[in-house]
Amino acid sequence: MSQNQNTEVQQTIKFCQSLFSSFPLPVFLIKDFKSIIFYNQPFQKFFPTSLPENHKLDFHQLFPLQEQQNLLKSIIHEYGVFDGELELHHSQEEKKQIHLWGSTLLLSGKEKDAYTLWMIQDVTRQNRINLAVDFILQGTLRASEGKKDFFEILTKQLVLSLEVPYAFVTRKINETTAYVLGSWTDKGFQKDFTLSIEQEPCREVYEGKEVIISKNFGQFCPHSVLKDWLKCESYMGVPLKGFQGEVLGHIGLLHTHSTTSWEEKIHILRLLALWAGKELEQIIREEMLMKSEKNYRFLLEKAPMGVLHIDKDGNILHVNQRMLQILGSPSEEDTKRFNLFIYKPLQEAGISQDLKEVFNHGEEKISEYPYKTHWGKEIRMRCHVTPLKIGDKVDSALVLVEDFTIFRKMEEQMRTKEKLAALGQLASGVAHDFNNLLQGILGYAELIGNQPNLPEISKKDVAKIQNLAHKGASLISQILDYARQSASEKVKINLYNYLKEQIKMLEKILPESILISFSCRGKDYWIHGDPVQLDQIFTNLMLNARDAMQNKGKITINLNQVEKDQTLWVVCSISDTGEGIPPENLSKIFDPFFTTKPKGKGTGLGLAQVMGLVKKHEGMIEVASEPGKGTTFYLYFPKINEREEDFSSDHQKNKVYIPGQGQRIAVVEDDVEVLAMIQNALRRIGYQPTGFENPQEALDALQKKDKEYSLLLTDLTMPHLNGDELIRELRKAGVSIPAIAMTGYPLRSEITEDFQSEVLDIIKKPVTLEDLAKAVSKALESSESS
Repeated sequence: MSQNQNTEVQQTIKFCQSLFSSFPLPVFLIKDFKSIIFYNQPFQKFFPTSLPENHKLDFHQLFPLQEQQNLLKSIIHEYGVFDGELELHHSQEEKKQIHLWGSTLLLSGKEKDAYTLWMIQDVTRQNRINLAVDFILQGTLRASEGKKDFFEILTKQLVLSLEVPYAFVTRKINETTAYVLGSWTDKGFQKDFTLSIEQEPCREVYEGKEVIISKNFGQFCPHSVLKDWLKCESYMGVPLKGFQGEVLGHIGLLHTHSTTSWEEKIHILRLLALWAGKELEQIIREEMLMKSEKNYRFLLEKAPMGVLHIDKDGNILHVNQRMLQILGSPSEEDTKRFNLFIYKPLQEAGISQDLKEVFNHGEEKISEYPYKTHWGKEIRMRCHVTPLKIGDKVDSALVLVEDFTIFRKMEEQMRTKEKLAALGQLASGVAHDFNNLLQGILGYAELIGNQPNLPEISKKDVAKIQNLAHKGASLISQILDYARQSASEKVKINLYNYLKEQIKMLEKILPESILISFSCRGKDYWIHGDPVQLDQIFTNLMLNARDAMQNKGKITINLNQVEKDQTLWVVCSISDTGEGIPPENLSKIFDPFFTTKPKGKGTGLGLAQVMGLVKKHEGMIEVASEPGKGTTFYLYFPKINEREEDFSSDHQKNKVYIPGQGQRIAVVEDDVEVLAMIQNALRRIGYQPTGFENPQEALDALQKKDKEYSLLLTDLTMPHLNGDELIRELRKAGVSIPAIAMTGYPLRSEITEDFQSEVLDIIKKPVTLEDLAKAVSKALESSESS
């Protein structure tokens, strides 16, 4: 070797010494695959018995197997580097698994002068660890494949492979409690019990730390359940972590005696913990998913609205119980057989098109549809369709359905109530004044008609005026009845007896070409009813039936009693054989002023009045009709059990009145013409009326001269001082004059029971002179007798 080459070699050795002397892995330098000319301190520790006294170790001594020498030389010569694992065989050493790295250093440019730098890592223990982990994992997977006993098998493999008496795996439930997924001892498998984290050594493990207790385990954990069970002395635990690093549980080993051999086992446990942690998190995720799906299903099933889950082809994936109720469907299977995109009734209702739009545009849609289901149920449903997307594409849709049928009916009822309120306000606003006008017209017509020398032709004209006035009064009464503003006086009536008499009367009115049939079971049909209003109800319905049959056919009246909504009802049905009511008109027939009759043949208030009167009786009215076959009205009245004296037709019998004997009567009326007419009428029948247009003047006069008057006849609604207020002021002043009240609007709030006790009668305007005379005569008679 030349001087220059020797210098280069020396420089290389010094460089290696300076660079690798303190390197943690064994490093050595070989010349021409023969002598080792440099090695560091870790190398001496790795081969302590292989080094000769003169520290000259040959390459062949280091790798005694010929095939290893040949392998290393050939790879270095061909590639210049080596990276692989070998097993060292020394007679004085145990077999070792090493990882060897080698690289050629060319100093003189000649191959024979090549120097090779080598580095060694002892992987004997790591390989043992890897083999142990692989053995445990493979054994666990083979034994638990497709089963739910994964952690049971894992703990068993740990006990058998690592030769420990006890292994366990836990799952963190909360900050204080852990749940044992599996534990294995020489006594077998145990699981499904809890441990207190605060009382176990694993409390530090749940903080993410590895814990090793080599001896005196009981001193560290005096309250541990594990110590009591197995009398354990040593323990090792490793946390099980999820993908985000959170502690999910822990895996632990226990021994019944002290041990210092945990070091290699901790590496095995650490690798197993990585894998087991992922498995545990997967289990937790699946449980959460199942719980979420269960909650989702529960919410869908318990939702107060119908729910449909549909795919992009219109097929129903899920339908809840409420949706089946809305549709009237008998089962989920029966509902799922319909495709929502192609089912013709859904297409005709516009539902299919709206659903397709949601899938095409990916936007929510809210719509309302009238719809008759496949099972014959007519509903009005409101649909809220929400697209469910995967990425940017709509994969399915959730349809929330509300049954708006009842809601719309309630809206319709509310509109009807609003109409009633408006009509009631109209009626209350004009009834009094209108009836005052009619009172004047009717009264003066009667006065004229009673003149003895009136020509016959004039009497006929006066009769026409009276007839028109009565029609006007009837119209106001119908409006008040429909708006439920008219007065009512109910008595106990047996509807059986009432209808028998009513039919006798109607048979005289209706044409002979109309046959009336009456049937019932028994004769006990007692209700609270107003005889006058019942007359109006049944007369209206019978005349409607006559018109529907065009004066020829059969009317069937039936009485029955049924229990409905926990109430016992008397039900009267009235059927005709007429042409029936078109379906589109059924919802309108009770509306005021709705009529299908020719102009001048009907006001459209008949059925509206009937409904108002029935409701005043706390009853219900229903109608069923089929075009071409006729119509049936069902009247429901609450049944009563008391039996009192039956209503008799003499409720309308005339009462004889006695002409006046010059008694003085105070008449209070703010309408001048009506006041004058009443005074004229009273004079003609023998009384001396004194008129007061101003109620305050009447009050003053009566307080001073009450003994001069036999009776007070006063209007109720007047400016400044109403009739009821006038009477109360008189009573306060000690004036006990008998009184009769008159009103054109009979249901004012002042007509209370207390007020009714203050007067002898309340007269509804317009009143005929005959009825006025009867009322005055009766009041005076009653006053004189008392």
